[in-house]
Amino acid sequence: MTEAEWISSTEPAVMLNFLRKIGALSVRKARLFLVSCCRGIPDRLLDDQDRRAIRVAEEFADGRATVTQLEAMRKGIG
Repeated sequence: MTEAEWISSTEPAVMLNFLRKIGALSVRKARLFLVSCCRGIPDRLLDDQDRRAIRVAEEFADGRATVTQLEAMRKGIG
């Protein structure tokens, strides 16, 4: 997959498999990839709670949020 193919891709599974294939899929990158996928469907994010959950997931991937904060968002109490 070239950089141009990556940028224009609309198939998350293909992109994820490519990262796996080249050995570039760390846990952090997988989390950030999923966050990016969620941000790619803003019409499906129903409310501020959804947007906050995505923000906390990204912060968690970057080490700026705790497991407790992530769990609170998962439970809908964040």
